[in-house]
Amino acid sequence: MALLTKTRVLPELNFFPANPYPGQTFIHNITGRRIEYEYDGANWNAKHSYGTITVYVDQTDGTDDLNHGYGPDAAAFKTIQYAIDSIPRDRDNWARIYINDEVYNEDITIIGKTMPDEYPFSCISLHGTLTVMDTGTCAVGSVQGNGAVQGTVEDDTGGWGVNAYQNKLVYFNTGVNVGVYRMIDSNDADTLTICGTWPNGAPAAGDTFTIYDWGTTINSVFIGRAQVSVDLWDLNFVSGPTVMIHVWCRLTAYRSSFPAVGSSWSIDVDNGKVWFDTCYITHSAVGINIINNGLAYLDRSKVYMPGDNDIGIALRTGGLCAVSCGTVLDCGSVVGTTGIYVTHQTAVYTSAVAADGFVRIRNWAVGIAASRGGQVYGTANIQYQGNTLDEQAIGASFGYID
Repeated sequence: MALLTKTRVLPELNFFPANPYPGQTFIHNITGRRIEYEYDGANWNAKHSYGTITVYVDQTDGTDDLNHGYGPDAAAFKTIQYAIDSIPRDRDNWARIYINDEVYNEDITIIGKTMPDEYPFSCISLHGTLTVMDTGTCAVGSVQGNGAVQGTVEDDTGGWGVNAYQNKLVYFNTGVNVGVYRMIDSNDADTLTICGTWPNGAPAAGDTFTIYDWGTTINSVFIGRAQVSVDLWDLNFVSGPTVMIHVWCRLTAYRSSFPAVGSSWSIDVDNGKVWFDTCYITHSAVGINIINNGLAYLDRSKVYMPGDNDIGIALRTGGLCAVSCGTVLDCGSVVGTTGIYVTHQTAVYTSAVAADGFVRIRNWAVGIAASRGGQVYGTANIQYQGNTLDEQAIGASFGYID
């Protein structure tokens, strides 16, 4: 005889009960999320979410309570940390947080958001807001770029100040590269030079573009050990109590800026995996510090270190870094210490795919230095410029550069 089981059906409400009792459980069904809550006698605790979560943050108009966050402006949460804390540990899909273009004096912490085995792509993504700096229309003469030649945008009516848009973003609204963003390496009065190349051909006369700056600014983010995968989109991080980003999981940063101050380095990759795509990184000491088998990828990005004792990328104790797709490491007008420093059984690989653009390392005392078992591969097509010494492999300590 088959046993009959009773399925528990939870009530679904778009508000929290006014007089809850301990153990009371329901599903909060509000625009952008369905989350199961249980009352412990003092607080409502999120137990599980069903489907994707979409919440909004607006520092000026938002409110931090669980009946908000479902839309922009007055419907939003007030702080990013509250939005993160509202996401339950157990999820069966993505959680997306959209953040208004304001300055948030927050040091964000992401903990207690482990990635369940049955939902391996249950990612938390933070989406900032870009602000328009300028718009334009291409003239004849823009360059797609290839290998040692960087892509460009030509606008005969630009009238821009020299490097007024350096280290900002350019985006095509029309033409063969519609929807594509690139970092601006430099500019003169009528030409933008990008990091890397244009993927679909040279911009044509009449193609329209927009130049963006970052509108959403946050102090820092700390991601705890073995946490959920995290994506950062269109965000500007400006400071950190000790480090800018400390990673023990997988982090992907798209079109984000890391102009860190007040810490030992901008980004610390400690036994985690990080991918930077079209990002800007700068600091007064070390741009990216990779240790304890950490792994970092840099594509179409720029590491800019305008100081005389700086290191662009430092690898120690088993770290690994892959630099490709026209990424630029620049010390500006001052010859700093080292563009890439590799030591203690670590390795760097650089891409030589001409269509993506070669890596550029310029204006350092030493472009690449390897010692104590550090190894560097794929250097044949690196574009060195203005370095006192391009490469330094210290053979006595088993440093190697191919």
